[in-house]
Amino acid sequence: MLDEQGQIKEILSIGSDITERKRAEEEIRKLNVELEQRVRERTRELEAKVKEVERMNKLFVGRELRMVELKERIAELEKS
Repeated sequence: MLDEQGQIKEILSIGSDITERKRAEEEIRKLNVELEQRVRERTRELEAKVKEVERMNKLFVGRELRMVELKERIAELEKS
C-alpha cells in the first residue's frame, strides 16, 4: 500500500503452509523408487525363470527328436 506521496507504506503478503504437501511428495518419490526396485527384481527373476524354461524345453525337444530318430532306426533294422 502506498501513502499520499506514493511511497510504500505497507506490504501485504499472503502465504500458505505447504509442509504437508512436500511430505506427501517425498513419500510418493520414495514409494516410486521402491516400486522401481521391485520391478527390476521381479524382472530379473522372470528372466531367470524364462531361461530355465527355455533350457528345459530344449532338453525335452532334443530328447523327443532323438526318440523319433531311434524309432525310425529300429523300424529300419526290423525291416532288414
